[in-house]
Amino acid sequence: MAYGKALVVATEHNASDDYLLLVEGQLSVLVRDTSVRSLRSKLRDLQPGECFAESKLIEHSKLMPSLVAAENSVLLRITRSNFFA
Repeated sequence: MAYGKALVVATEHNASDDYLLLVEGQLSVLVRDTSVRSLRSKLRDLQPGECFAESKLIEHSKLMPSLVAAENSVLLRITRSNFFA
């Protein structure tokens, strides 16, 4: 899947159980500021070859930060059923 710069890939509210692999581009990992709900702080950037949400997929974790495309990006999205097939 392709995402243009500044497009939201996932938020803590719409997170799926998919495994995400960044193929091209850069993603910013943002966490919610607990004191001001509307603020997000940048935790880190993901570079090509890095994956995201593997712990959520394996451990059924409910905690997931937001992902925003820092530049035009391409992701490989693998569903839970395909991951474990």
